[in-house]
Amino acid sequence: MQINNYDLYLRLFITIVLCLSGFFIPKNKLIFALQSFWLIVITCFNTRSADWLGNQQYYDIVSLENNTNYSNFFLNLLITIGKNVGLSFTEFNGVFAGIVSVTIIIVIRKYSSNPNIVLSLWYIFPFIDNIIQKRAYYGLGLTILAVMLLLNNKHSLKINFYYIILILFAAQIHEMYLYYLTLPIFIFIKNNWKKYFILLIIILEFLFRNKFVGLLNNTLISDKSTYFLGGVGNISVLGVLSIIIWQLAQLCIILYVSKGKDKKIVYLNLWALTLMPLYFFGAVFNRIYRIVLFVNDVKISNLIDRNNIYMFNIKEEGILFIYMLIMIISFILFDVNGIGGIENMVFQIFESNYLLNL
Repeated sequence: MQINNYDLYLRLFITIVLCLSGFFIPKNKLIFALQSFWLIVITCFNTRSADWLGNQQYYDIVSLENNTNYSNFFLNLLITIGKNVGLSFTEFNGVFAGIVSVTIIIVIRKYSSNPNIVLSLWYIFPFIDNIIQKRAYYGLGLTILAVMLLLNNKHSLKINFYYIILILFAAQIHEMYLYYLTLPIFIFIKNNWKKYFILLIIILEFLFRNKFVGLLNNTLISDKSTYFLGGVGNISVLGVLSIIIWQLAQLCIILYVSKGKDKKIVYLNLWALTLMPLYFFGAVFNRIYRIVLFVNDVKISNLIDRNNIYMFNIKEEGILFIYMLIMIISFILFDVNGIGGIENMVFQIFESNYLLNL
């Protein structure tokens, strides 16, 4: 169904208003409820986006019969169940995008003292990308749960066990989340070994880049090796450097605001440095960073205290403003400049919505 420009601009206007409201009214439960409701409506009732055709084709062809590749067994099992109960891809996506969205909303409420700010930052980036990259989004909720569990609890075998189980399930939806199995190792090794860990991973990623394809072709995720390491999504060196500068800017902010506290969040951002060589192989690897982005959103939002107008902290508000600008740059870098431009990456999402088009 083709909508007119008035409906499109109205939906964009509602999104912008809700986004701005969260920055100005960071704790109001009604604003948070409205932000959450709109996020679910736009995400779960989407009927077309830049990667829609590929995701729908995957859904249509999946079958557990005679399946010898178990890299996505959990996702394929869910799809098979969905198809057996008569769900179309649109309905299946609505259900599981809804589960992920509610999970993220609950985590925000639990860990942020200013949850509306977190949702506002999330609206700027990577809200659009999450709707487009559906399989990555399905696994995002489990990975966010795992990482928040790891960062906000004392080190124990039980926590590590829960973390590994959640990551393995997330990786059964999208293989990229396997990378997060290295995070606990980095967090809990001695501090003087951390720099060697980062250096070692970076060197290995560069030295064995050509070996990775052959290695992966002999594993359960062979069908994805060409996609991730074979050039799909490659960008220019200038583009890669832009992403690296973008990531380093966030690291600098986290180092500045942590001031020796919240060491695990600092460690998370330092661990993310190991992702930077992968950007030279393909821009798709930037998706792995989105969990770090979520944790940073929560951390930055918790700096703000507006309970007392006489305690207004210009420095903390300034940090939030700078971080918000970085998210706007993210939106421009990854969405406005995405394939097909803003019409294909952004407008199409707000035009194609089953509930809003009734």
